[in-house]
Amino acid sequence: MYIVSQEQDKVMQDVFSQALDEEKWKVDSKRRVLESITLLVYHFKKVREECRMLSTGSGFFDLYKLFQKYLEKYGNTLKSKLKQLESKSDDNSIRVMCAILNTSHFCRSTTEDVEVGLKQDIDERFKEQVTLKSTIDLFDSISQLCVDGLIAKVIVKLEGAFKSLTDMDWGNITAVRDQSPFVTMIQADLNVITPIFSELIVPSHYGPLCCPLIIQIVTVVQESVKKIRGISELGSEQLLCDVKILKTVLSKIIGPEDKWVAKRLDQTIVVLEKLCQILLSPPENLVSTYKSLFANHTPEQLLEFLDIKGIKLVEQESFLDTYGLSKNSPLRQAIRDAISEQDSAYRKIGSFFDPMGQFIK
Repeated sequence: MYIVSQEQDKVMQDVFSQALDEEKWKVDSKRRVLESITLLVYHFKKVREECRMLSTGSGFFDLYKLFQKYLEKYGNTLKSKLKQLESKSDDNSIRVMCAILNTSHFCRSTTEDVEVGLKQDIDERFKEQVTLKSTIDLFDSISQLCVDGLIAKVIVKLEGAFKSLTDMDWGNITAVRDQSPFVTMIQADLNVITPIFSELIVPSHYGPLCCPLIIQIVTVVQESVKKIRGISELGSEQLLCDVKILKTVLSKIIGPEDKWVAKRLDQTIVVLEKLCQILLSPPENLVSTYKSLFANHTPEQLLEFLDIKGIKLVEQESFLDTYGLSKNSPLRQAIRDAISEQDSAYRKIGSFFDPMGQFIK
């Protein structure tokens, strides 16, 4: 049986090489997994039946190790392909990653079936030794790499929108409009990318991609908002309007069967909505509004909101008094040091001018 096992290894290597040589790395809505894996699985089933007729003992156990070897070899090939796609941002690279995502899930399911089938047929003394957990873990990791990679590519495509958000003159908005340009840009980009996902990704795998994608988009928007300085009341109203429209935009990319993703969107976007409510608060109510909306409030986070509103360092002390932060806290000392540095810088600039305001050469 050892000679048979060696021969099967050679045959399997030939099938493996041929399948990958002929792989076009393309899928469509009718065939969502790579053709190479279907050829390999067909060969696995054929060999298993042939070997089972000869022996279910040590030779059959050798077959289990062969299956594991080529499944993991295939998995590592998928990982190498993903590595090649990391630096590419074209739509075709996204389509290939969708194909690999579907295929890795298919491989995981196939690996589970192979393990169950081998355990059913193999002699009792070998049953406990048959385990493909490491192979299953490999395909799970590939699926996660695909999800992470696809999200990263979407975020790169949305960078222009995030920059537009940060660059807007939020302090000089004269009227609230339907939506800001950054929301329009996010909507337009998602309208190009998400149809590729819905066309190519198996519906049961779309939700686990869509959920972290939505969370990441909201997170980056939130981080972009934190870069705003000097937002006005009208600017805050506009931002709140934008957040509500953004929620609608994101809800439209959620699959009809993925209600759990819609719930996660609600839980995620509410942080942005609360942020806007705080920015809309008049100065005298800002601290109390912040504390009521954020149970896990911190003075550091309060300062972030004050910075967004454009409240000067020297004025932030009174808000920290209202918050109840000790005057001897390191944070307050850091603010006082920053104020002193600002004063020193202003005095230094002033030394370059004479009493009449003329620059001294």
